[in-house]
Amino acid sequence: MEIKGNINLILTDGCTLDAKSGIYVPVGSSLTTYGQSGETGTVKANGYGDEAGIGGNDGSYGNITIHGGIIEAVGNSNGAGIGGGRTTAADAKVGKIVINGGKVTAKGADYGYGAGIGGGAYGRGEVEINGGIINAAGGKSSAGIGGGYYVSKYKDGGYSCKSIIKINGGEVHAKAGEDGAGIGSGSYGGAEITITGGKVYAEDHGNSGYSTAIGSGKDPKEDIAIRITGGEVTVKSGYKGIGNSGRTKGNAVVAIEGGTVNVTSEMNSSICASGENGGSVTISGGQVTVRATQDDCIYASSILISGGVVDATNSYSNIWYGTIGYYTNNVTISGGIVKARNQSSAGAAIRANNLTLNGNAVIYAGNANTSSVFKVEGEKVFSSGIVFENANGSVYGNPVPDSNWEIPADSTFTIANGQDIIVPAGVTLTNNGSIGIEKGGQLYLRGTLDTTKGTVTNKGTIRVVNGTINGEDNISSTDGGSLIEKLFLTVTVGTNGKVPHGTDYKISYKLEDGTEAPQAKADSYSEQYASKAGTPLQGKPTDIGDYTVTVSYQTEDGTTCEGSAEFSVIKAAPTLTKHPEAEILTYNKAEQALIKAGATNDGTIQYKLGTDGKWSEEVPTAKNAGDYVVYYQIIGNDTHDNMEPRPVNARIEKKKITVIITPNGGTYEGTITPAEAVLEGTIDGENQEVTLTYTGTANDGTKIDGTEPPTKAGTYTVAATLSDPNTNYELAGTTKAEFTVARTSAELAVDKVKEKRQGDEDFQLEVTRKGDGALKYESSDANVLTVSETGTVSITGHGTATITVSLEESANYLADTAKVAVIVKMAQDHGPHSFENGFCRDCGTYQPAGQREDATYEIGNAGQLYWFAGLVNGDKEVCTGDVTQDLSAKAVLTADITVNTGVLNADGTLQADAENLRSWTSVGSNTGTEENSANGYSGTFDGQNHTISGLYFDDANADAVGLFGYTTENFQVSGVGITDSYFNGRNYVGAVCGKNNGIIRNCYNTGTVSGSQYVGGVNGYNNEKVANCYNIGIIHAKTAYYADGVAYSFNGETYNSYYLAGCAASGTSFTDYRPNESRTAEQFACSEVAYLLSQGVIHTNGVRAVNLMMDLPGDRI
Repeated sequence: MEIKGNINLILTDGCTLDAKSGIYVPVGSSLTTYGQSGETGTVKANGYGDEAGIGGNDGSYGNITIHGGIIEAVGNSNGAGIGGGRTTAADAKVGKIVINGGKVTAKGADYGYGAGIGGGAYGRGEVEINGGIINAAGGKSSAGIGGGYYVSKYKDGGYSCKSIIKINGGEVHAKAGEDGAGIGSGSYGGAEITITGGKVYAEDHGNSGYSTAIGSGKDPKEDIAIRITGGEVTVKSGYKGIGNSGRTKGNAVVAIEGGTVNVTSEMNSSICASGENGGSVTISGGQVTVRATQDDCIYASSILISGGVVDATNSYSNIWYGTIGYYTNNVTISGGIVKARNQSSAGAAIRANNLTLNGNAVIYAGNANTSSVFKVEGEKVFSSGIVFENANGSVYGNPVPDSNWEIPADSTFTIANGQDIIVPAGVTLTNNGSIGIEKGGQLYLRGTLDTTKGTVTNKGTIRVVNGTINGEDNISSTDGGSLIEKLFLTVTVGTNGKVPHGTDYKISYKLEDGTEAPQAKADSYSEQYASKAGTPLQGKPTDIGDYTVTVSYQTEDGTTCEGSAEFSVIKAAPTLTKHPEAEILTYNKAEQALIKAGATNDGTIQYKLGTDGKWSEEVPTAKNAGDYVVYYQIIGNDTHDNMEPRPVNARIEKKKITVIITPNGGTYEGTITPAEAVLEGTIDGENQEVTLTYTGTANDGTKIDGTEPPTKAGTYTVAATLSDPNTNYELAGTTKAEFTVARTSAELAVDKVKEKRQGDEDFQLEVTRKGDGALKYESSDANVLTVSETGTVSITGHGTATITVSLEESANYLADTAKVAVIVKMAQDHGPHSFENGFCRDCGTYQPAGQREDATYEIGNAGQLYWFAGLVNGDKEVCTGDVTQDLSAKAVLTADITVNTGVLNADGTLQADAENLRSWTSVGSNTGTEENSANGYSGTFDGQNHTISGLYFDDANADAVGLFGYTTENFQVSGVGITDSYFNGRNYVGAVCGKNNGIIRNCYNTGTVSGSQYVGGVNGYNNEKVANCYNIGIIHAKTAYYADGVAYSFNGETYNSYYLAGCAASGTSFTDYRPNESRTAEQFACSEVAYLLSQGVIHTNGVRAVNLMMDLPGDRI
């Protein structure tokens, strides 16, 4: 299945689209799927060849977006489940795959080399996941989500090896193929991975391959960059967890800034980043839990921990490895809480080439061998931080941990002389062991000390500055140690520490527990103001800026009360002198200002249209009718703040227009012409589509209500509406019209009946009609014939009777009648025949032609001509007695013959009473619509320059029509003129011969010839030779270019033959392939054509024969 264009696919609940050969999304096209509320609509797609289940048939594919539904996609051979097929060139174009919802299961083939979602073999992927439930598994050497096998194959040609994966939400399960990543690259590739949210579960291929759960496949050839800022990430690894599987050609970077990350590795490093250009692991936030059975938990050329909580444990016994770090690594810890435990006796908790501790970190490092908690090859610099080596905690510098921390049970924490530990506000120090404060050491409590389960030996100073002590009874101050406490005040300035510019403000205060502060002793209260930088100020500040105020006083009992607060003098809120107001608008095709502008003295007013518009000082405009929301805001000046955006609802009304409906009623004509609607009032150049709805009742009671025009006569109403409901116009005034479709003529007709004879079998009347009412039949003389209810005629005597056929009225047609006269002759055994023009007056028998000694038949009247046709055609009803069919019979005309008179009108059209004409059957006739070569005439017919007049044949379904129908190779005819005759058939129609396979010469036609194709005045279709012939009769051909004036010759040749220019009827075109020659009426009249014919020759078997000149009739010239 191939996607062409930008296709939105809505997956109907309960339905399944099964694409057994996959869904191909070429570059430049896109596929977007949507599910319904039940989310049960399903797509199943299996790739074919090296193609993806959904995506490319090679490495190139268009964008794919999944909003919902159930998607099951499996790549074939080297194709991804969703993404690329096998990449074959460096210029492959990779589309973007975005998953916002639904349930998606995607696999690379188990035996193939494509990712579950992303690149096929040699290809990369670009994937973004924002929602849904995703299960992705890669094929061999391919990622579950990301790149396919051996992505670097076309790197030298300029193809990027790097797959880009972003996970912002959803539930993602990704499993690596052997030597590929769960999320990241396939073998020999690169990846850029960002996780900001969602639940992510990633696995490598276990310990049987060189892969990671999140990161690279085997031997990456380009950068590996992994960034985690949020979400819940769970990694299970048999080889390596997060990072790269081996030394990459580029740089390897792992950055964890937030979220919850849990990594378990059974064999190698849980988090690893190394490369030829270096590698780094940076942890600045989040909760990171790492467990490793072998190797280190965190390994990189550079490891930096500046925040978050890191909990790492391994049990691998090797002097070179640490729980965090390796002997060649540089490790820096500047913040956060770091727990590193090595459960073996040989391994270190932190192993590094250079180890640096600075900032406010708290480190808990331990292992079974207390002497090797830290193993450092080069420099070990501890400048600031708190470190627990197994059970002993020490302070370096003056750190201020910014998150809760603890002294573990059975651990001792010492604050030495000259060291200060600050517990900031909002932070709790939990002491479950023992704290020793030496002389000169200080503990500042702005937060909380919880020592309910521990002890504190204080030889220095504990300063409680708005802080709290839980378990104060467990604190013992000895050797001059002191605990200093004050009543600390909570000071309030303005509203939430904000004072608008230009307003007066007062200072208030309470005790920090919210109770009223004690009264100040007289003259002891003071307020001291300072800038944010600490510069003292005289009096209350009024300029915009940030300040500090310190309140202090003594109570009557001498207790010091002190407190301070930071506050800001801020810009004042702006006001409007004129509010923006909506305009009253109507669509006029032009852009119109949607609101009236406002005014202010406190800054500048800006406007934007809708939530996505851009701010401007100009009032927004719009053109189309509809509802709008204009937002305005004030950008304040030096003393006034900005005003938050506020909405004004605006509307452009639709323009009212009128419609004029022409219902097109009248008389039923087989179909009913749809009504027409013309709109008035639209603006120039804006055409509007109108939908017409029909209601009403047909004459037979059928009700209609819809946009399809009625199909039956009746009375109806047509109503107009605008097709596009979102147009800028609406209809006003009258929108309906009534109309009536009257019944039409039924056009009842009865085919004429050939003369019958007493004793003939019953026959069926041939009735044609447009009307669909019931038929009734009636005979004028039951002594001659009777007619059944179904139109079957039975002969009861002889004579003439008229049959009247009546048609009843119906929904669309009027009642109608038609009549046909039937002549019934006496039986042939009535006695001697009495012939007139060759036809028996009593029974209609044809007069047999006489025969010369050379077996040539002499034909001198019409009956003998009909008898000869019956002889050739084997018509036993015509040639009675012992006469048998003779397809090669020879004949000569001994006189001019007239069959019917007045067949044609003066203009060449058929006379009105054609049903009374005697019909002709061609010599060598065809029966049915297929050629019957067994009936082809092969004899010689010499007209001796006589004419045959009044031949009539009318059957639009008959082939091979003319004096002669179908002839064979021995056929010859000469010296025959066809006049006042009418021939109408389907294919192969000519006055002298329908389809010629012999020789026609010295013949002409003045009658009318009509057919569908292969039509000629003398010969319809010439396969052999036509010579010295002409036509001045009218020619009708329904198929253009399959007709000619004398003979249509495709395989045969036409010699020295001419037709009257203009003899082609309207709509008839003559062929330009072996065309006949035309001559004007003047050329015919002046004997030019007669002269040309007299000079004509025909070559037969190499013998040159001079043809006789023929006299040309002038009645048509």
